[in-house]
Amino acid sequence: MDRGYAEIDGIGTGCISRNKYRSMREMNEEEMSQTAAGVETFAAVSTEESTSAAISTEEQGMAQAAVVKPIPKYDDVKCPLKMNRNQLKYLLIIAMLIDHIAWAFVPTASVLGQVMHFIGRLTGPTMSLLLGEGYYYTRNRKKYALRLGIFALISCIPFSLFESGKVFSGNFGMIYTLFIAFMTVWMWDKLKVPKAVKVILVIVACILSVFGDWPIFAVLWALFSYIYREKPVAKWVSFSIVAAFELTFIIVLPMLGAMGVQSWLSELFQFGIILVPITYIIFYGGKVGSKAPVHKWFFYVFYPAHLFILYLIKLALRA
Repeated sequence: MDRGYAEIDGIGTGCISRNKYRSMREMNEEEMSQTAAGVETFAAVSTEESTSAAISTEEQGMAQAAVVKPIPKYDDVKCPLKMNRNQLKYLLIIAMLIDHIAWAFVPTASVLGQVMHFIGRLTGPTMSLLLGEGYYYTRNRKKYALRLGIFALISCIPFSLFESGKVFSGNFGMIYTLFIAFMTVWMWDKLKVPKAVKVILVIVACILSVFGDWPIFAVLWALFSYIYREKPVAKWVSFSIVAAFELTFIIVLPMLGAMGVQSWLSELFQFGIILVPITYIIFYGGKVGSKAPVHKWFFYVFYPAHLFILYLIKLALRA
């Protein structure tokens, strides 16, 4: 017997036959062939299932992307005339100048007076919104507050002279109101007290603001602009609610009172507040613009200066 046949038995008996060896080898080869075929079939099925799963996942993702679309932000409105923060401030300064010229020289009830005051309604509320936004981005809030406080005092006399011809009429002007608004936002952000206490302090701030221009409303607009700075819908809803109260207080209540029709009709320009969301949403791009000092200081200087100049012109025309 061949030695090789005996070794294949694996136990070393050395007594396996040639025919049995061939039969066993053929069986082993057949089993190996079937096993290999099974492995190939399993691999093909697995590959097909993986490919189907990947395609299915991709199709689901595409379907979800097609159904769930991001909600555009209020500043995503396309407009070729998008302004940065500095440019918007200069537009507000022009609107303010038009408004103050009308107060000085144009009868309020006239068509021209109504149009000029309608344009002027843009400045105060928009300045308040920018203040709430500016508080969040400013690097030094102490300097910001100090700057507002100093120019509120500087503007007091020019504003009083412009309004009443007196050195002090009890009204500090718009920068004073912006100062109160800034301190209110600062309090809301940093003061570690219960929210109920903060609400009480906001009410106190609104009371203090009655000594300025755009009292109460400017404080609330600035505060809501900060609170809802990342929620544009809530921001404009809150703005609209405050604006509705303002219009009710100025127009509707006088209608129900003893004021004549001519008196409340002369206040129709107050609806110019609608210019605020239109300008802010469509034309304001949200960018700061140049950080040159002139852009920071121009409004602070221009505000008391133009009031005093308009007062002098009124004196000259009366002479």
